[in-house]
Amino acid sequence: MEQQLAVKENVLKNDDDENNTHSALADFYQQHCKDDAYITQDLPEHLHRAAMKQRLVDFYRKDKRSIPCPVFTRQLHLHILFYPQDVLVMDIRDIYSVHGNISAQRLSKLEELQRSVRCEQFTAHLASSQSYPICVCVFCEHKQRAFSPLPLLARATCPICASFVPDFCRKEERLRAKMCHRHWMQQNLLQKCFICKRIIHNNEKKLDLYLCQICGNRGSKCAMLSV
Repeated sequence: MEQQLAVKENVLKNDDDENNTHSALADFYQQHCKDDAYITQDLPEHLHRAAMKQRLVDFYRKDKRSIPCPVFTRQLHLHILFYPQDVLVMDIRDIYSVHGNISAQRLSKLEELQRSVRCEQFTAHLASSQSYPICVCVFCEHKQRAFSPLPLLARATCPICASFVPDFCRKEERLRAKMCHRHWMQQNLLQKCFICKRIIHNNEKKLDLYLCQICGNRGSKCAMLSV
């Protein structure tokens, strides 16, 4: 922790320096590093700290080197897990270290919100209390590797963190993936497949997507990614 503070005070003196450093390190790990273990361990954190949202999502969804990443780390990067202000949050690197010295730091909600990939809007439209489910078409519901390099079916995968969603979770309304009114407006008020973006007409079959227990534990928050 002392080393981190020393670097922040003497090298990373402002936000621009910090973002540029994380950006350069992300470029190195993604384009030049040959050790997959270091890429898996370090690249997502640098992409997250540099607020490179699209590259972070693409890494988790398309890059096979992301497969060993712990699910908790993936969830933490894709939608910030907020805690009360007086709670200390462990450093990501130390969460899985049982015997290591656990370092802790306070999360600044404002800073983390700027890097948050998941939309922070509520799903129900205030005027009508109407919600907008996130669906896939009949052609995409059995598609593999839609949200992860792993060969999981889209219908059984959380659209945020790509965790497996068992059938019993699909019976819980609170886990149904929904979008906010702003994302619904961006679709021109049309129901579109979450994967192929094809318009789903009213007479067509469709399948609602569901979130995992962790991603669904955010209240009525939009499940779309703001990248």
